[in-house]
Amino acid sequence: MNKRNAISRLFGLMMLSVFAISMMGLSFLPISAAAPFTFSAIDFPGADFTLALGINARDEVVGNCRTSNDQKYHGFLLSDGVFTMIDFPGAPQTFANDINDVGDICGSYYDVSWACHGYLLSAGSFTTIDFPGANCTDVRGLKNSGEIVGFYFDSSATCLHGFRLSHGVFTTIDFADGLPTAAEDIDPAGTIVGVYGEAAGGCSASQNLHGFLLSKDGFTAVNFPGSLSTFLGGINPAGQIVGSDQKSDGHSHGLLVSQGEFTTIDFPGATDTVFSKINPSGRLVGYYIAGNFHGFISRSER
Repeated sequence: MNKRNAISRLFGLMMLSVFAISMMGLSFLPISAAAPFTFSAIDFPGADFTLALGINARDEVVGNCRTSNDQKYHGFLLSDGVFTMIDFPGAPQTFANDINDVGDICGSYYDVSWACHGYLLSAGSFTTIDFPGANCTDVRGLKNSGEIVGFYFDSSATCLHGFRLSHGVFTTIDFADGLPTAAEDIDPAGTIVGVYGEAAGGCSASQNLHGFLLSKDGFTAVNFPGSLSTFLGGINPAGQIVGSDQKSDGHSHGLLVSQGEFTTIDFPGATDTVFSKINPSGRLVGYYIAGNFHGFISRSER
């Protein structure tokens, strides 16, 4: 596989994370109907595509947008109702994936040769983050301490692996040998959530993926009962997990796992809904499809 194909596959994983289920399931058995949620749409001004991907305790939101005039992708920060565009210096495309309570932002960018790299934006300064020897790196989640998680393609650009970066040391995260794995978020205790692929898909970024939780006790699969796919994107200090599941109709639905109970939630009138992250107070961000992609922020009313 060439580098451009690897970038395309990485980009696809970032844009619409809807995947697959059910091998060794975590024992979350109760399933609730959609709880009452309030939604507020987020659309970057002048953009025809907006994703809300990260939120911190101050309700600051980061995500990605595509500007209509030039069809380029940019990261953004939404703070106190004000949008700020995020562009890695000299990069033709930039993506923002998460923000911590300190205000540090992580994401990825393409350089002028279309190689993909992770980054950390802290106190106005960008730092490139590349897993050693990787073909592509994407940083997906970070703690207040600066510890981060994400995924990378290996040097052959054929295998997808999760990773953790703590105190300058990279550690690969693989659900099992040979299975594609992506780490999406990490909570203050160091518990990680993400996705992994089926054995039949090899180690590439297959569409057939399952949710996982990685704690000090090891890996546990987390799969929505009866769905075709489960994606886990975020976890907060209370252990609430968000993501999406895909039903037999082929559409994805927002997913909240809280106190052992699964709840599915759809943005009103949307064909597809994905939850990306959840902050300590339970506010959720994500994106929905209603013609185009739109971001949102949401909160349960119960």
